[in-house]
Amino acid sequence: RSASQANDTLRRAEQLLQQKTQQFLSQHDDLITAYTFQTNALMKEAGLAESKRMYENMGPGAKATLSGRLMKERIDRMEKTQGGAVAPDFTLQDLNGKEVTLSKVPGKIKILDFWASWCGPCRSEIPNLIELQTKFGGEKFTVLGVNVWDEEESFKEALEAEGLTYPQIYVPVDNDENATELYNIQGIPLIMLFGPDGTIIKRGLRGQEMKNFVAEQLK
Repeated sequence: RSASQANDTLRRAEQLLQQKTQQFLSQHDDLITAYTFQTNALMKEAGLAESKRMYENMGPGAKATLSGRLMKERIDRMEKTQGGAVAPDFTLQDLNGKEVTLSKVPGKIKILDFWASWCGPCRSEIPNLIELQTKFGGEKFTVLGVNVWDEEESFKEALEAEGLTYPQIYVPVDNDENATELYNIQGIPLIMLFGPDGTIIKRGLRGQEMKNFVAEQLK
């Protein structure tokens, strides 16, 4: 048998296993079901549609458990931060200790970049963001960096190493009310574009696609 045939067989077996697992969980209204669905959603970084499907497959008992309630909270946060939703506002401090409120940041169209110094893909996007800020920055557009899950000293070293000039917010690791919870961030980088009215235009921008998309919005 060829490698292609073997891979097809393995894929079909995995799909069948997933179907049987979902069927079994849907028929058992208990804590194990709720915990399994919640864990699967987090491990797979499931999107809104898949997370809602998992939640809807739970029975009332499973939904009432802690895992069920946490999954519902996750879905609610995701719904509030999808494209077309009005972005949740937050106030955090910049490098000088000055409070920065998202809704008051200059620029009719804004990019919000959640990143960390240790995150290779985050660092790879910085030249793209600098290019956008250099080309379009002003009254109509601005980039705002939000450093998360990082040590302050490492964050400051990365700023210098990358030559970052656009505004930056540092979110302390022990900040219980940080923006990662508001925006349901499971992984970084996460780059989002906001419209003049605070509406989320697009989530998950990267690379050349991001540059093209921003340029199109600013026409």
